[in-house]
Amino acid sequence: MQELWTKGMLNAKTRCWAQGMDGWRPLQAIPQLKWCLLASGQAVLNETDLATLILNMLITMCGYFPSRDQDNAIIRPLPRVKRLLSDSTCLPHIIQLLLTFDPILVEKVAILLYHIMQDNPQLPRLYLSGVFFFIMMYTGSNVLPVARFLKYSHTKQAFKSEEVREINVLNTQHW
Repeated sequence: MQELWTKGMLNAKTRCWAQGMDGWRPLQAIPQLKWCLLASGQAVLNETDLATLILNMLITMCGYFPSRDQDNAIIRPLPRVKRLLSDSTCLPHIIQLLLTFDPILVEKVAILLYHIMQDNPQLPRLYLSGVFFFIMMYTGSNVLPVARFLKYSHTKQAFKSEEVREINVLNTQHW
Protein backbone atom coordinates (compact mmCIF):
# COMPACT_ATOMS: atom_id res chain seq x y z
CA MET A 1 0.00 0.00 0.00
CA GLN A 2 2.93 2.30 0.70
CA GLU A 3 4.10 1.83 -2.88
CA LEU A 4 0.59 2.54 -4.27
CA TRP A 5 0.40 5.65 -2.08
CA THR A 6 3.79 6.87 -3.29
CA LYS A 7 2.76 6.33 -6.95
CA GLY A 8 -0.42 8.33 -6.35
CA MET A 9 -2.73 5.41 -7.01
CA LEU A 10 -4.27 5.81 -3.53
CA ASN A 11 -5.52 8.96 -1.86
CA ALA A 12 -7.12 9.88 1.48
CA LYS A 13 -10.61 9.12 0.13
CA THR A 14 -9.77 5.71 -1.35
CA ARG A 15 -12.14 3.21 0.24
CA CYS A 16 -10.46 0.33 2.05
CA TRP A 17 -11.58 -2.80 3.82
CA ALA A 18 -9.82 -5.44 5.93
CA GLN A 19 -10.91 -8.47 7.88
CA GLY A 20 -12.57 -7.42 11.13
CA MET A 21 -13.96 -4.16 9.74
CA ASP A 22 -17.72 -3.76 9.45
CA GLY A 23 -17.54 -2.23 5.97
CA TRP A 24 -15.57 -0.18 3.47
CA ARG A 25 -14.15 3.10 4.80
CA PRO A 26 -12.07 5.95 3.43
CA LEU A 27 -8.36 5.44 4.02
CA GLN A 28 -8.28 8.59 6.17
CA ALA A 29 -10.79 7.01 8.58
CA ILE A 30 -8.63 3.95 9.31
CA PRO A 31 -6.11 4.86 12.03
CA GLN A 32 -3.56 2.20 11.07
CA LEU A 33 -3.42 3.47 7.50
CA LYS A 34 -3.94 7.13 8.24
CA TRP A 35 -0.84 7.39 10.40
CA CYS A 36 1.32 5.24 8.14
CA LEU A 37 0.39 6.81 4.82
CA LEU A 38 -0.99 10.30 5.44
CA ALA A 39 1.43 11.46 8.12
CA SER A 40 4.23 13.57 6.75
CA GLY A 41 7.07 15.49 8.27
CA GLN A 42 9.17 14.78 11.30
CA ALA A 43 7.66 13.13 14.37
CA VAL A 44 7.43 15.32 17.46
CA LEU A 45 8.40 12.45 19.77
CA ASN A 46 10.25 9.21 19.13
CA GLU A 47 8.54 5.94 20.09
CA THR A 48 10.17 5.70 23.52
CA ASP A 49 9.30 9.27 24.48
CA LEU A 50 5.73 8.79 23.27
CA ALA A 51 5.34 5.52 25.19
CA THR A 52 6.78 7.17 28.32
CA LEU A 53 4.35 10.08 27.98
CA ILE A 54 1.38 7.75 27.58
CA LEU A 55 2.46 5.55 30.51
CA ASN A 56 2.84 8.67 32.68
CA MET A 57 -0.68 9.74 31.75
CA LEU A 58 -2.08 6.30 32.59
CA ILE A 59 -0.22 6.27 35.93
CA THR A 60 -1.64 9.71 36.73
CA MET A 61 -5.16 8.58 35.80
CA CYS A 62 -4.83 5.57 38.11
CA GLY A 63 -3.65 7.93 40.84
CA TYR A 64 -6.78 10.07 40.41
CA PHE A 65 -8.98 6.98 40.80
CA PRO A 66 -7.59 4.91 43.69
CA SER A 67 -8.81 1.44 44.58
CA ARG A 68 -9.49 2.42 48.19
CA ASP A 69 -11.44 5.24 49.80
CA GLN A 70 -10.29 7.56 52.62
CA ASP A 71 -11.23 4.89 55.21
CA ASN A 72 -9.03 2.35 53.36
CA ALA A 73 -12.08 0.35 52.27
CA ILE A 74 -11.84 -1.31 48.85
CA ILE A 75 -13.92 0.50 46.22
CA ARG A 76 -16.25 -1.68 44.16
CA PRO A 77 -16.72 -1.73 41.33
CA LEU A 78 -13.07 -1.17 40.57
CA PRO A 79 -12.51 2.32 39.10
CA ARG A 80 -13.22 2.29 35.37
CA VAL A 81 -9.71 3.23 34.27
CA LYS A 82 -8.31 0.20 36.11
CA ARG A 83 -11.01 -2.08 34.73
CA LEU A 84 -10.24 -0.94 31.19
CA LEU A 85 -6.48 -1.25 31.61
CA SER A 86 -6.79 -4.74 33.10
CA ASP A 87 -9.05 -5.91 30.29
CA SER A 88 -7.68 -8.61 28.01
CA THR A 89 -7.68 -6.21 25.04
CA CYS A 90 -5.40 -3.71 26.78
CA LEU A 91 -3.28 -5.45 29.41
CA PRO A 92 -1.18 -7.56 27.00
CA HIS A 93 -0.10 -4.42 25.12
CA ILE A 94 1.08 -2.79 28.34
CA ILE A 95 2.92 -5.96 29.37
CA GLN A 96 4.62 -6.26 25.96
CA LEU A 97 6.39 -2.98 26.64
CA LEU A 98 8.52 -4.94 29.12
CA LEU A 99 10.10 -6.65 26.12
CA THR A 100 11.67 -3.37 25.03
CA PHE A 101 14.06 -3.76 28.01
CA ASP A 102 14.22 0.04 27.99
CA PRO A 103 14.86 0.95 31.65
CA ILE A 104 12.46 3.90 31.61
CA LEU A 105 9.65 1.94 29.98
CA VAL A 106 10.12 -1.10 32.23
CA GLU A 107 10.01 1.14 35.29
CA LYS A 108 6.86 2.92 34.10
CA VAL A 109 5.15 -0.37 33.20
CA ALA A 110 5.96 -1.81 36.65
CA ILE A 111 4.51 1.30 38.32
CA LEU A 112 1.40 1.18 36.13
CA LEU A 113 0.87 -2.55 36.73
CA TYR A 114 1.18 -1.99 40.47
CA HIS A 115 -1.56 0.66 40.29
CA ILE A 116 -3.79 -1.38 37.98
CA MET A 117 -3.61 -4.55 40.04
CA GLN A 118 -4.15 -3.01 43.47
CA ASP A 119 -7.28 -4.67 44.90
CA ASN A 120 -8.12 -5.86 41.38
CA PRO A 121 -10.19 -9.06 41.26
CA GLN A 122 -8.55 -9.76 37.86
CA LEU A 123 -5.13 -10.33 39.48
CA PRO A 124 -5.18 -14.08 38.65
CA ARG A 125 -5.49 -13.19 34.94
CA LEU A 126 -2.14 -11.46 35.22
CA TYR A 127 -0.42 -14.81 35.74
CA LEU A 128 -1.49 -15.93 32.26
CA SER A 129 -0.08 -12.84 30.56
CA GLY A 130 3.63 -13.69 30.67
CA VAL A 131 4.40 -10.61 32.76
CA PHE A 132 6.46 -12.51 35.32
CA PHE A 133 8.52 -14.27 32.66
CA PHE A 134 9.19 -10.95 30.90
CA ILE A 135 10.10 -9.18 34.15
CA MET A 136 12.53 -11.94 35.10
CA MET A 137 14.34 -11.42 31.79
CA TYR A 138 14.97 -7.76 32.63
CA THR A 139 18.61 -7.04 33.50
CA GLY A 140 18.42 -3.33 34.28
CA SER A 141 19.44 -1.85 37.61
CA ASN A 142 16.27 0.16 38.35
CA VAL A 143 14.47 -2.73 39.98
CA LEU A 144 12.67 -1.00 42.87
CA PRO A 145 9.38 -0.43 40.98
CA VAL A 146 9.63 -3.97 39.58
CA ALA A 147 10.26 -5.38 43.06
CA ARG A 148 7.33 -3.41 44.48
CA PHE A 149 4.99 -4.83 41.84
CA LEU A 150 6.30 -8.38 42.31
CA LYS A 151 5.99 -8.14 46.09
CA TYR A 152 2.41 -6.90 45.85
CA SER A 153 1.29 -9.55 43.35
CA HIS A 154 3.07 -12.33 45.27
CA THR A 155 1.60 -11.22 48.61
CA LYS A 156 -1.91 -11.07 47.19
CA GLN A 157 -1.52 -14.49 45.61
CA ALA A 158 -0.06 -15.92 48.84
CA PHE A 159 -3.00 -14.59 50.87
CA LYS A 160 -5.41 -15.93 48.29
CA SER A 161 -3.96 -19.43 48.53
CA GLU A 162 -4.02 -19.22 52.36
CA GLU A 163 -7.71 -18.23 52.23
CA VAL A 164 -8.48 -21.16 49.93
CA ARG A 165 -6.53 -23.51 52.20
CA GLU A 166 -8.46 -22.23 55.28
CA ILE A 167 -11.78 -22.67 53.50
CA ASN A 168 -10.82 -26.22 52.50
CA VAL A 169 -9.81 -27.02 56.10
CA LEU A 170 -13.11 -25.61 57.40
CA ASN A 171 -15.07 -27.57 54.83
CA THR A 172 -13.20 -30.75 55.74
CA GLN A 173 -13.86 -30.19 59.44
CA HIS A 174 -17.51 -29.48 58.74
CA TRP A 175 -18.02 -32.86 57.07
